[in-house]
Amino acid sequence: MSMPAEDTVAVECPHCHVTLGVNRQYLGQTIQCGRCRQQLTIPTQPNAAGGTLFGRVSPGAPPRTPQVSESVDIESLRTAGESALRVVCLVVSILLTLLLLLSCFGILYLGGFMLTSWISLAFMMAHIKGRAVQVTPAQLPEIHESACRVCAKLGLQMPPDVYVVQEQGWLNAFATRFASRDYVVLYAELVEACGSNTRELDMIVAHEIGHLALGHITWRWLLFPALFIPFLAQAYSRACEYSADLCGQAGCGDSAAAARGLLILAAGGRCARMASMAAFLRQGREIGGFWQTVIQWLSTHPWLTHRVQALHRADPVATGS
Repeated sequence: MSMPAEDTVAVECPHCHVTLGVNRQYLGQTIQCGRCRQQLTIPTQPNAAGGTLFGRVSPGAPPRTPQVSESVDIESLRTAGESALRVVCLVVSILLTLLLLLSCFGILYLGGFMLTSWISLAFMMAHIKGRAVQVTPAQLPEIHESACRVCAKLGLQMPPDVYVVQEQGWLNAFATRFASRDYVVLYAELVEACGSNTRELDMIVAHEIGHLALGHITWRWLLFPALFIPFLAQAYSRACEYSADLCGQAGCGDSAAAARGLLILAAGGRCARMASMAAFLRQGREIGGFWQTVIQWLSTHPWLTHRVQALHRADPVATGS
C-alpha cells in the first residue's frame, strides 16, 4: 500500500536523519518523526538538490496529525458488560492476592507466572521487530495515516508503534504493551484483504487502538490473578472485544464499513465483498445449541456473527437489516 509518488516528498529528519515520505498536504506543517518521535517542521518548498526537504527543528509547535472530526468520549464506547465484569475481576483479584499473601509459596507462584508472561511477551516483541515491517510516514504511509487518524478520533495522544507481519494466511491483528510502549501488530493478509478501502482498514486499526485507549492492556496486568478463573476470564475478554468493536466503528466513522471489516475476518476480502450482510445477520440469529454455547463460554472472542449483530444494534440502518 503505497502513496502515489506525485503526492509525496522526501523529508530528512534533523534529529535521526532518516528520510521520511511525507504527503504534500503537510508542507509547512509540524509533524512527528515516525522513527525518533521528535518534532520537525516541513518546509513549503523543496530545495534544488533532488527535491529533498530538510525538516527544521521546531520544539514549540505541536505535532500535526491528519485532520479528523472531534474526538469521541472513549468511555461512552465501553460496554456495560465490560464495566461490570471488570469490577468482578478486580474484586476477585484482590481476594486472591490477599489469600496468596498468607502463603510464601503463593506469592512465589504468582510472581513466577507474571515473570513468565513478561518474558514470553519480550520474546514475542523481539520476534516481531526482527521480521516485521514497521509502519512510518515513509514506510506504508497509508497505514501510518490510518493510525494517526484513529488515534486523534479516539483521543490517544501518542500513536502506538505499528508493525505489519506475514503470518501464513492468518487474518488477525493484536495490540500489546511492552517496556512502556504501545504496539499494534497487523497481519499482512488482513491488510491486503481490506484492499483499497481505507474505512475497513480504519476499522481494523481502530479496534486494536481501542484496546489501548480503553486501557485493556494495562487492566490485564492489574486483573492478572482473576484471569486464571475459568469462564470469568473468557467472559471479560469477550466483553472487551465488544467495546473495541465500538471503538472500531467510531474510529472509521462508517458503520457499514465497520461491519464489513468484521465480515472480512470471517470470509476474507474477496468473499466478504460478495457476501450479504443481511444474510450474515440472520445466520447469527440462528446460532444456538448446547455445544455452540459451551464453546462460546470457553472462547476469548465472541462469535463474529454476534459481533456484527452488536454493531447492527448500535446502528441498524447503516449495517443493514
